[in-house]
Formats: sequence, structure tokens, C-alpha cells
Amino acid sequence: MDSRDCQFLIDLYEMKSITKVAQKYYLSQPAMTKRLQRLEEEFGCTILLRRKKGVSFTAVGEQVLPYCRSMLRLNQEMMGTINRHQGIVGGSLSILCSLSYSYYRLPWALKLYCQRYPMVGVTVQAGQSGPLYYQFLKNESCIAILRGERAWGDGRIRLDSEPLCLVCSHENASRALKDYSYIASHTDQAVVSQIERWALEQNLPLYNTKLSVNNINCCKEMARLGLGWSILPRTCLDDFDGTVRPLCFQDGSPLKRDTYVLYHSSYHELQQVRLFLDTLVESERLHHHP
Repeated sequence: MDSRDCQFLIDLYEMKSITKVAQKYYLSQPAMTKRLQRLEEEFGCTILLRRKKGVSFTAVGEQVLPYCRSMLRLNQEMMGTINRHQGIVGGSLSILCSLSYSYYRLPWALKLYCQRYPMVGVTVQAGQSGPLYYQFLKNESCIAILRGERAWGDGRIRLDSEPLCLVCSHENASRALKDYSYIASHTDQAVVSQIERWALEQNLPLYNTKLSVNNINCCKEMARLGLGWSILPRTCLDDFDGTVRPLCFQDGSPLKRDTYVLYHSSYHELQQVRLFLDTLVESERLHHHP
């Protein structure tokens, strides 16, 4: 079993689908099935169960996964050592990233990084911060860029602290908020708690919500068209054609959302990881002070 087989098994565990993994590697499903059969013959046992709704790992298969991750990490360290001696920044970099950050900010950091270090292979998995955090705890990625405060005792850098803003259409700018619907946008619990506290201080009922969406861009468009008002992070509102107003609590403190990059110290030893963290911080600085 080589490093490609290790990554193949990890992808199967995360995606739960032979078809999706085959698409990722531009291979036919029969070719992926044969590859899996070869691995099972090598192990001398069944490591995967095929079901109508996808695949699941056997107890033995799940025991193999930590070794796969260790082998990949050791392979990265070995290649990093070789590249350093040759004066090359190479290897691979895996990033877990919140949806909004992956859309609005990460591409600018990656542009700088890839221009400087074109030999590094970068993989980005975007998703909701909550599930990504638990995935990161399993040591399944080098770096995680997540919204909100997270319990983490290893490497951590705060990238940004952005205001939460009330958004609505221009036509509704002077309209009393209690007179029309709040549009709920799915977000992490820390932000939800702030919104609920602010609404309570303003005597605004959020229980009359008629619209609830799990996509920020969809929420913005609904607000722009006058379907209701919402509270969204400032980062995603540069292109919003409507009213934007930063919010504060009664004591004057702002509603805000923090963004952190978390990393494992073991991966920080890799040159490509350290350089990406430096580039990410630089990109944030350029964003705030162009």
C-alpha cells in the first residue's frame, strides 16, 4: 500500500461514495472497485461494505485509517526534508475552510501563495465551521480556517474580527423592523446567541420568521428584494445593493464574528504549512490596509 492508496481510503471514508471518489480522480467506477479489491486482497480482509446509499467501513477498516493518516504525514515530512535540501518549497497542503471565508477571502491568499510556491499541491474542503471543526479534531487536515471561538489547545491565529450588520432593501431602510419578517441565515451558535441577545434588547420577536436559508448569498438576495431583513457578517456585503448598518448592544459593544486559523504543531514543522500561514496573515493585512 502506497501513499495514493492511503489517500484513496481517507477519501472513501469522508465521501462515503465510490462514485464520488472516482470522479475526483477522473477514473471509472470499475477501476476504483478493482483498486479497492486489490487492497482488500493485500490486507486479507474486508475493509469496506457497499450499500445502496453509499459505503461504510468495517471495524477493521476504521482501524486502518489512523495509519493511513500517519503514513501521509510522514510522507509529507520526508518530501519536505528533500525539498528543503534542494531549495524547493513543495509537498501538499490540505485546508478545511468555512464556506463564506472560502468564497470571499481565501482565494486572494491562495493567489499570493500559489504564485510564490507553485510546486505545492493545495486541497481545500469548504463547509460549515461546526462539522469542519470536529473533522479537524480527528487530525484530518493541516489547517482549518473557522468562524467563531473554538476550544483548541494547539496552534491558533486570529485572522479577523468583523462586525455583524443589519441588511435590508433601500425601500425598507426606514421601516420598523417589527413590521416585517426576519430572514434567518444558518450560522454558528456564537453568532446566533449574539443576534438573539440584540433582538431581545430591541424588543424584536424573531419567532415570526417566515424565511430561513442556509446560504448567505441567497439571504442577501432575499433582503435586497425586500422580502425581509437579516443580520450578516460585513465580509460578504461589499457587493450588496441595499442598506447595511453595523449593530451594537445596548452597552455599546459591537456584534462581531471572529475568524481563526487552527493548525496542528506536528504539521507546522512542514515548510509549506508555515509559509501558508504567513501568506494568510499577510493577505488579511492587505485586505484591511490595501
